[in-house]
Amino acid sequence: MAAEWNEWFDDQARCARHPHATAERTCARCGSFCCEDCLEQAWCEPCALLVMKEHLPSAARSVAWKLLLGPMFLLGSAALWLHRGRELPVQWLVWLVPVVCAVIVVRRHSPAAAWIGAGTSLLLLGWQAFSMFSEGAELRLVDVGLLSIAPLLALDGAARLGRLFASVKVQEQMKSALSR
Repeated sequence: MAAEWNEWFDDQARCARHPHATAERTCARCGSFCCEDCLEQAWCEPCALLVMKEHLPSAARSVAWKLLLGPMFLLGSAALWLHRGRELPVQWLVWLVPVVCAVIVVRRHSPAAAWIGAGTSLLLLGWQAFSMFSEGAELRLVDVGLLSIAPLLALDGAARLGRLFASVKVQEQMKSALSR
């Protein structure tokens, strides 16, 4: 009788997605049984996708704030120029590129816009550093150097956002392919 019981009922837990595999652990988020192939970090595949989707907007906002730092300081500088009765240089309009990229990053979670915005900010700061150096204002180069920290961090954020964005897209494509 015991042999029949063992044939019909297995005392080991089975993976929720792969019933032929023995479960190694449970998902930390939903508690379902998972085999080694199913676990990504501590979550099963569906939970990993949900966690990545939840993290995407915060990663995009982080990059966007770094893209907006340079233009925000330029806005303060523009206010001082206007207050002193000077005209704003037309070249300052190029600083709208990182602003537009930051808006796209927040709305669409676009890694490409993050790369373009960070690259544009660094090029603009390099151009500003060159013009300050050629005018003999070497002490102002420290300001430009400090302002370049945010776009450099935005480059790192753009890389993280790109990996996260690609992971979400791959997971969604696999999920849609499995559901067909």
